[in-house]
Amino acid sequence: MSQDLNDFFKLLAEDKKKKKEEFNSVVGDLGLDSLFGEFAALKKKEKEKKVEVVLEQLVILIHLLVQVLMLPNANKKALAVLNWIEQR
Repeated sequence: MSQDLNDFFKLLAEDKKKKKEEFNSVVGDLGLDSLFGEFAALKKKEKEKKVEVVLEQLVILIHLLVQVLMLPNANKKALAVLNWIEQR
């Protein structure tokens, strides 16, 4: 009976070890360094996207200002646009 229990617990330990190795092979390394590295990369991408959006908005604004400056009475209209921008 004692030998049977020994064998039983030995099989359980081996199975547990196999499952842990299988889990580690599927999941991989989830250390804190890895998680912080991924977080930093995501934050950097988010910041780059925000900068890109702001640059696109600036290009649109400059394009609009150029169009306004090409209109008759451009100085008055440009001043009106600049005043509107300052009020925001």
